[in-house]
Amino acid sequence: MARNENERRRRPPEPHSTNSKGVRLQSLQSIFAARSADSSKRRGTGGDVDLDLDRDRDRGRDRDLGRSQDRDKDHQHWGRDRGRHQGHRHDRKKHRGHDDGGRRREDDEGTKHRRRHKHRHRSRDRPRIEVELKALDEKYMNWKFGVHPGFVITRFEPYIRKRYEAADKPIAVNAIFSFYSNGELVKPTDEIGENSPAIWYRMTKNPADLETWKFTHWQDETNGRLDTALSDELAKAIDEGATIGQLRKKVAELMFIEDPYRVVLIARSGLRRGLLHGENWEARQIKKWLCRWISIDVKPEKCYVILKGLGRAYVYHPDAPNVERGMDLRGIQTYIRHRLFRAVRLHKKSSVDVAFSDVVLSRDGVCPGSFTPVQWGATYTFEIPQDAAETFAEEESWLLAPTVSCAICMEDRKITDMPIKVTAKCEHLEVPCKDCLKQWLKSSLETTTWDRLKCPDCPSLLGYTDMRRYASKETFDRYDVLATRSAADALENFRWCLSATCEAGQIEDENCPKSKCNACGAKQCLKHNVPWHKGETCEEYERRNKQRKKDDKASEQMIKKTSKKCPECKKDVHKFTGCNHITCKSAPS
Repeated sequence: MARNENERRRRPPEPHSTNSKGVRLQSLQSIFAARSADSSKRRGTGGDVDLDLDRDRDRGRDRDLGRSQDRDKDHQHWGRDRGRHQGHRHDRKKHRGHDDGGRRREDDEGTKHRRRHKHRHRSRDRPRIEVELKALDEKYMNWKFGVHPGFVITRFEPYIRKRYEAADKPIAVNAIFSFYSNGELVKPTDEIGENSPAIWYRMTKNPADLETWKFTHWQDETNGRLDTALSDELAKAIDEGATIGQLRKKVAELMFIEDPYRVVLIARSGLRRGLLHGENWEARQIKKWLCRWISIDVKPEKCYVILKGLGRAYVYHPDAPNVERGMDLRGIQTYIRHRLFRAVRLHKKSSVDVAFSDVVLSRDGVCPGSFTPVQWGATYTFEIPQDAAETFAEEESWLLAPTVSCAICMEDRKITDMPIKVTAKCEHLEVPCKDCLKQWLKSSLETTTWDRLKCPDCPSLLGYTDMRRYASKETFDRYDVLATRSAADALENFRWCLSATCEAGQIEDENCPKSKCNACGAKQCLKHNVPWHKGETCEEYERRNKQRKKDDKASEQMIKKTSKKCPECKKDVHKFTGCNHITCKSAPS
């Protein structure tokens, strides 16, 4: 009986037994295969992709799985109860990473396989960051990625190359990549963080191209560069500080165009692409948008509108369909609100927020209605609320060059360093710079009442809003206190607290003579306007005060009888001895 039992144990298991480990491994293999198919779907070529692809890791996992299957097939001849066989126990020790001496040993089939899976599960639990990878040049592609914190910038380059190869647009081997975040160049070893949701990239064969201007014709689909002589002239003008308006005139001169406003300049690369509207913008400043590529186009005659306001000029070039079918002034108001105000931002969104009705257009001093057709080639003046105008001036200041001279300090200033208007009633064009205006308001408040402060160049009075906009914080705080006290004094039954350490006040009930300050708790008599006479009623206080007044009056009469006034200081002098000659100590020597 024992011999039959031993023979049964030595007999190898049936190859198709449902209890064998081979079947279990086959089912695991099917699960891994399904996951691998899932991963390959995520590695598609379109739209959003997952940069954490682990393709090589999946291959290594399948390779380890095949080794495990082969090893288990070799172990099957030891029988079902392999734990009792010493040779098999020895093999299990080897598989777990132990040698005969019990020391720990790493092998490719055991420990590394388990560590790989442990790392895989840990990476799944970490939070992911959605990153947008954008091309600075519009002819290249953009993607969205999901990456883990700590992802290194340099890992983008090989993936970009693979994506272009998949699209049959291989990138040259000698191409140089540069990456930017928030308008600043980032190092290849920098890591992705939560504050970098967008990464911009640029490819070039020559590092010098990153600083070289590129000029093309807008309608040239090949993006071929303009004539070398023309490009050199434009690049020289930009480096010398030419504005967009001066650059427009330069192009018109070199291309023999009589009307320079027909010339359109378009930023083709960088963080902000599109038309360059501002005539006063300094052209070289647009490099802060990481722009190095400008396209040039020429519109038909009178196919533009000149807009003047806030001391600057802007040129609006409409699309061809708008010119053909006509447009009313609502389109110009929409352009100012939604495009012009947002066209000057550096990296963030514009803070200028005005209602549709706040944009007022006029032509030759007349304000036409919003449904009036646009007169192409004409000049319109626009006005917006002063607070919005000052905000827009601050946002636009980095694009402007010092071109205005202050009427007081005579220094060259940027247009945005000058107030739009000192007061709403000012009509003069020359105004002092904001720094000089602050000093003027400070000195004026020391010598003039708070409600009589005037503009330095005209008799227009400054209001509360004007002071808040142009005065320094210290000057405005003092002005605010004076204005508040004056407004409070005009209120009926308003009384200030009589405590020396309190500056509060409140409206009192005229029928109640006793008052308590809500701020400091001090009590006062409203009838006599004195601190509360504790222990006395108002009648008792009046009797005591009446007797004191009689005594004071009697003293004054006695002083007049027994003294004379000094001819110099007019003080009462009493003679009690000596001659009639006196010397005044208060008189100058």
